[in-house]
Amino acid sequence: MEFDIPEQFLQMLPYVLTMIVLVLAGGKSKGPQASGDIKD
Repeated sequence: MEFDIPEQFLQMLPYVLTMIVLVLAGGKSKGPQASGDIKD
């Protein structure tokens, strides 16, 4: 099997995969529970 994939797409692949992982991981994260609370 031979695929004619332009070299630009192969060079772009690591960056695209990184962005997908960051988007998926960022959707599950949340900030600290006490963010912005001031207690004396």
